[in-house]
Formats: sequence, C-alpha cells, structure tokens
Amino acid sequence: MKEMNTELALLLEKYRQGRCTDEEKKRLEAWLEQLEQTEDPLPLPAPETREALRSAFVSRVAPVPKYRTLIVSYKRYIAAAVCVAVCLGAAFFLTRHNNTPTLMASVAWDTLYSKPNEVRSIRLNDNSVIALNANTSIRISRAFGKTDRKVELIDGEAWFDVQKNAQLPFIVQCQKAETRVLGTRFVISAYRELPELAVQVIEGKVSVALPNKKYPLVSKGEAIHLHNVTGESTADNFDRAAFDPINKRAFIRNGSFSELALRIKNTFGYTLIPKTPDVSQRRFTGEFRYNESIQNILQKFSEIHNGGFHIEGEKVFME
Repeated sequence: MKEMNTELALLLEKYRQGRCTDEEKKRLEAWLEQLEQTEDPLPLPAPETREALRSAFVSRVAPVPKYRTLIVSYKRYIAAAVCVAVCLGAAFFLTRHNNTPTLMASVAWDTLYSKPNEVRSIRLNDNSVIALNANTSIRISRAFGKTDRKVELIDGEAWFDVQKNAQLPFIVQCQKAETRVLGTRFVISAYRELPELAVQVIEGKVSVALPNKKYPLVSKGEAIHLHNVTGESTADNFDRAAFDPINKRAFIRNGSFSELALRIKNTFGYTLIPKTPDVSQRRFTGEFRYNESIQNILQKFSEIHNGGFHIEGEKVFME
C-alpha cells in the first residue's frame, strides 16, 4: 500500500508538470475510473470541506495545455483529493521511516525540471551550475547558499559544477544515496526505470554514502555504481562522462538495451523496440550528440554492434 501511494503521488506530480507519458496518463485515468466505480473509495469529509478539497485536487493535477484534459466527476474529485492527501502522507512517512537520510523531511524545496528533448542549465546563487539532461527533475533547498547547499535529484541525470565552500558542503540526495562534495565537477545518473545509479567524477573527489554504509572516496576519472535495491557497489574508470552538456553529447558504455532505449526516448522522442529477444540482451557502447539526426545515431550503433534498424513513425525496430 505504501508503494502504491508513493507511486500515485509521483504520478500526479508528473501529470501536473505535463511530463506524463501516454502510458502513465492511461494508468492515472484508470485509477480515477476505479474511484468512480467504487461506492466508498475512502471516507469522505464533511460537506462544507468538499469544495475546498475539490479545488485542491484540481490545482494539483491541472494539466499543461498540450495534454488532454482529464474529465473527472464531482465524486471522483473529492475521493481523489483525499487519495492525494493519503499519497503525500505516505510519501512523507516513507521518507522518515524507510532508512533513507532525513534530508527530505527537514528542508523546504523548489522543484525544477527539464522537458523531453531539452537540456536545461541552472546557475545557483553560489555560482555553482547544474545541467539537467532531458526529462530530469530536481529539487533545490530554499536555504541554498545560506544555511546549506542541498539538492535532491528526483529522477534523471544531472551534471554538477560545484564552487568550493569549506563551510557549506554541497549535498546531493538521490534515492537512498547521498553524494557530498566541497567543490568539484561530477555527473549523477539516477533514472528510476533503471536498476542502478551511477556517480562519475570529472574533477576533484566526492563522498558517496547510504544511511548505513559509506563507500571509498571517488576521485577524478572514477565512477561508482550502486544497485537501487541491494546497495551493492561496483567501481570502474571512465574517459567520457555519460552526460556532457558543454560539448552537447552523451555517452553510453556497456549499457543495457533498456538504458539505450531510455536515453533515445528522452532525448529524441523515439521508442526503441527489439525485434528479437537477443537484441534486448545486448550491451551497447557509443556516443551521440544532441544535434545529430536519429538516423545517424542509430546507424553508428548498428555498425558498432553488427545490427540493423528501421523506423516506423516514432518507433525504431532494432535487429
């Protein structure tokens, strides 16, 4: 139940921001339809508070104009508003009680995000710079630069160029992991759809830790990969970062088909489909630039991995 509530809260927030995929919108509509068909989905509040709940729900899930408007009956407005409160309460409870660091529970935040096919650069008030890869969301402490330098990478991938400040360490909360630096340059890849997160250090050193475990310092040219569930880690070296906003390129090294498909979808809007089961089991290495055509990128990957592809609309079938 906690997992479902948290998922619904995240889904509602993505819909509010206009970032839901077609599949996610269908799931949300199915959930609302289920509420409509249930006689008493949740105990309803007193009549005098129903209009306030209805307004709160409408403001929370009001879609960006490019999306189709959800049609929700009066009863579903009220029930869904209560569910929103339950979802958000569950998310807060999980934050406080699932052994994650307490960063989220004690800080007021501003949420920023990049759209699909967009790379967004953010300059903070200490002159540190964060570049968000396509379809990435991040939260920044409202006390940033005053009493803390705290950031939370909610989903996606970000490049950090951090100004030195020995009094205020720069802290990035990401799922269960916490990355702490004084001043350096690094990339964090933390897609919720993928099984692990990665921290790559371009300059300086960073400290990476879970609530009950601290890993060795990660230095320039080194990367650490953490499994999202088990916390197991692997380390390796790299010569090209996964995300390079300065040169406007991305690099995948021995990545899964799922990772390649996610990056192509976020950056270019195409859906990769394996034509045979063995394609989905391959590992992929290669670079693509954001000003390249999708045909050129797929041609390079096909030549490297002795495969083929053909495009039908916004779908790419890989062989």
